[in-house]
Amino acid sequence: MERLLAPQGPPVRLLTGEAGVGKTRLAGEVARRASEAGTAVLWGSGHDAEGHTPYGAFAEALDGWLAEHAAAERATVGSEYPELASFLPSLGRAGDARERSPEEERDRLFRASTMLLADLATRCPVLVVLDDLHAADTGSFQLLSHLARRARDRGTALRFLVTCREEEIPEGDPRRAAVTALLHQRLAVREEVARLGERDCLAVARDAVARDAVAGDAVAGDAVAEAPEGDWARRAWELSLGNPLFAAELARGLAEDPGGADTVRAPAGVRDLVAGRLARLDPDARRLVEALSVAGGEAALSELLDVAAHGLRPPLAGHSAADALERAVAASIVEEREVVVAGRPQDGIAFRHPLVRLTCYARLSAVRRRGLHAAFARAVARRRPDAVDTLASHYTRADDPRAAEYLRRAAERAARLYANDTADRYYRDLVARLDVDAARARLAHAHVLRRMGDFERAAEVLRLALAEFERRGEHDDTVLTAALLAETLGKTSAPAAARRVLRAHPVTPETAP
Repeated sequence: MERLLAPQGPPVRLLTGEAGVGKTRLAGEVARRASEAGTAVLWGSGHDAEGHTPYGAFAEALDGWLAEHAAAERATVGSEYPELASFLPSLGRAGDARERSPEEERDRLFRASTMLLADLATRCPVLVVLDDLHAADTGSFQLLSHLARRARDRGTALRFLVTCREEEIPEGDPRRAAVTALLHQRLAVREEVARLGERDCLAVARDAVARDAVAGDAVAGDAVAEAPEGDWARRAWELSLGNPLFAAELARGLAEDPGGADTVRAPAGVRDLVAGRLARLDPDARRLVEALSVAGGEAALSELLDVAAHGLRPPLAGHSAADALERAVAASIVEEREVVVAGRPQDGIAFRHPLVRLTCYARLSAVRRRGLHAAFARAVARRRPDAVDTLASHYTRADDPRAAEYLRRAAERAARLYANDTADRYYRDLVARLDVDAARARLAHAHVLRRMGDFERAAEVLRLALAEFERRGEHDDTVLTAALLAETLGKTSAPAAARRVLRAHPVTPETAP
């Protein structure tokens, strides 16, 4: 804790460790103590459930901070740093930046982010907490590297606390390379969160059951309290292996079935325990929790209730929905938490741990998942139609024809922000669908790949676009695509192939200027 709070050392502290070991809780305690000492704390997270929003972790952190300020103060920030309006909903709509190249737009965004945080750091120390960064987009890693380098070089009172499960980032992924670079350049130091010792592990388990007893399950609490100490210690300690989340879930499982923990094997068995707790919820509470699992780790209360009223069959609304939600909270499955949506703080609901959400989501049938994703898409479209990343994710997972339009819009937005890896992923999803103009989507995709320096893939994509334009007899598009393909082939040291493409698709008198 002292090392994490110390102002000395590299600007980035990287908290690593297995799922459930307590990284987020530790980060929260560091943030609380830093805030009490006068530090401005900004908190953002990576969310895999809604796709990779460009610079999403930083957008959430900055939007959350801005949401705490009056409209006049947000307007001042918007006027001083207009570049940030392109990815911060709290600053209002961005102006049309199409006259700039994506490279220029990215540089402006990075400079404005640096200046905003540096200005804040002149008034008080700043701590930016980035939780679950492994679930964020590549752009968030790139922006972190940029900000960390500037903070070190200029001596800015700006620090970053990052939680990350590095094992969930695939080998060869640019995000893994970004983490390695931060460590090698001594911009970051890794702090591994270890498992608990026996005494602390048992304390966590007993505390979990005590909270459940306070919430109303006093019989379950008595069951554990009356268990022989040696038997209880063996079960909690040996099965959890010191993982706090596993210890808490094992305690709850033992409370509900004192003889059942003998058959559990952690960590896979913890998922079984969580599944068992979900199954014991009453039908209405379980349906609400299932809907929340589709939204991701958290959702605005208004959107979740919208889905419950208009997307569930039979509908769940009014007092029935509120009562069901209270029962899910009492069961320690979810908790009330403030969330920031479209730049505004709102009452929200969140799973107590990602493992609970993943277990709940995995239990849904494919048909039910599609239906719930479609319901959330409709709710989001009614309330925040500009949330293209969220809508693209939900419509795609619902296998809805509208997915194509939102994938296109999300890809174009990511490309404008120079979030090329995110744009690449959106375009790959877009051209894989049968209900889109694949040739034009491929042409736009190729431009993104060229900016990434991936000329081999760009050439492959352009060949497919060229063949489709030829098949449709669209001469001007064929010539344009052939010229771009020839230029791309030249980048791959294939000049002969480039000349063949140009000879096969020459400019003619009919070609538009």
